[in-house]
Amino acid sequence: MSPREYEEEGCVGIPSFLDGSELEKLRSICASVLEQWRGYVGEGEKQHGLINMSGLTDRSYFPKREPWFYLWNLICSQKIHDLVSSVIPQDLFFLNSQLFFTPKKSKAGYWHRDSQYLGLSEEKEKEEIQENRIIHLHLPLYDDPLFQFVPGSHNRWDSVLENEVRFEKKGRKQSDPLPCAKSYRARAGDAILFSAHGIHRGKEYHSDFPRLTLDLLYGQWNKSFTELVQSLQKVYPSKKELKLIEGNSSILRYTRSN
Repeated sequence: MSPREYEEEGCVGIPSFLDGSELEKLRSICASVLEQWRGYVGEGEKQHGLINMSGLTDRSYFPKREPWFYLWNLICSQKIHDLVSSVIPQDLFFLNSQLFFTPKKSKAGYWHRDSQYLGLSEEKEKEEIQENRIIHLHLPLYDDPLFQFVPGSHNRWDSVLENEVRFEKKGRKQSDPLPCAKSYRARAGDAILFSAHGIHRGKEYHSDFPRLTLDLLYGQWNKSFTELVQSLQKVYPSKKELKLIEGNSSILRYTRSN
């Protein structure tokens, strides 16, 4: 992958990033976590039209240690570190994880920047896009042809149309098509690296389409992330566990207290 391509586009596809044994292991781990999570949320999943969950590394999902350490060893692995550090070469840190799954109820995909969910004014959101770097590493465990991204949108503010669609102004809907969008038809084992601040969506979320996509979030550390990371304490390892993780565990800026 070329860092220049990422800087220009904000989104890059990497073929065959995971091998067959990694896919098999991650499918098993993610399916187990998803089953437990669904037991917690119950009917709320369908009622609220949920398409993803976060915090897969919460220790409570792992009665056995081995799968939990496998996931952390992947998150801190050299090959992932080499990839994400090519676009964030300094102060790289791991933020959190997500899992996108087959929803209980179909729904249209919605265009967004992650920054729009921070409760910021438009001017503050513009500053957020320029000042803080957060990236997603999307890892489809089954074929996932529905991801879309607006190239270059991570480096600029919205066009008039994009703003109207994102915030559903003037009768627009978040699901309306954007003419400059690019589709990424990822196969199982591919990776998609993209800016959280770029305009993106899953085109559609079908209840009859098998989906299981692991999503890892990394960023460039600064003090503004301290409060957020502290609030996510339960998804991180303890100091004792940290010593047992293989790879670049320095990307973990916070540890669980117990």
